[in-house]
Amino acid sequence: MEYKKLKGIVTAVITPFDEKGKINFDILKEHINFLIKNGINALYPLGTTGEFPLLSIEERKKIAEIIIEENKGRLPVVIQVGDDNINVIENLTKHAKSIGADGVAVVIPYYYNLLDEEVFNLYDYLAKKFSDFPIYLYNIPQITGVPISKNIVKKLLLKYKNIWGIKDSSGDFSKFLDFLKLKDEFPNFLVLNGTDKYILNVYQLKADGIVSGFSNCFPKLFHEFTQYFLENDKKKYMESYRKILQICDILQNGAILDLIKGACRIKGKNVGKVRFPLKSLTLEEENKIKKDLELLTFN
Repeated sequence: MEYKKLKGIVTAVITPFDEKGKINFDILKEHINFLIKNGINALYPLGTTGEFPLLSIEERKKIAEIIIEENKGRLPVVIQVGDDNINVIENLTKHAKSIGADGVAVVIPYYYNLLDEEVFNLYDYLAKKFSDFPIYLYNIPQITGVPISKNIVKKLLLKYKNIWGIKDSSGDFSKFLDFLKLKDEFPNFLVLNGTDKYILNVYQLKADGIVSGFSNCFPKLFHEFTQYFLENDKKKYMESYRKILQICDILQNGAILDLIKGACRIKGKNVGKVRFPLKSLTLEEENKIKKDLELLTFN
């Protein structure tokens, strides 16, 4: 099977819930079509923004199935399958492959602070077991307690062809540059950043894309930024970029996960709130964000 690569604007897909905290699959389908219609390049479900730690294994599988089915092969879909339990990771990877995903991303187990050797052993095991299926590393040390080092990545790339890329959500741009330097030796290695405010730097450095939470709410703006950048229309892409930075500030760079869903709700998307015990915005907080966003002119 030929798998599509993660590139460009990759939306870290939210998981919509109803008033009772159950997954709203109808809204999920609508949301996928909304993202595709507004120019998103790829889908990345069941990551941090998708609230995966708060979902059961069966819920994670069902979400993956719905997204693959609704996407109908239009965009690349890479499913985040990380967990503290290797059996769960294997189970979800096998499932992602069976339903037609374009690969999996794997965050390292986040309860124990793994040694470098243990991080390598995890990816080594998965790359060997699923040797014909793309695997993306997921670096988010503020959650896992452990950064994925450049040396570990290089060691894996020397050994396996199915380590396709990395999503760096460390927020440490020097770390991102370390991963980007690996492309000199491994030009097919995909390096994506997971921090929306870095989007201009990502494009200027010719990295492969941004995995964006805020593109759930403002996909057209992110698409337009990309088009203007590719057309080298500096005035227009800088105007779009300034709007993106203002949105990042208003939504506190996603520090509270419900800020992303709150922005979607403000824009008329019935995505529900975050799942307990995560904090949902109060009516007062949501109204303040609404007023701040209304001062911007955006799509």
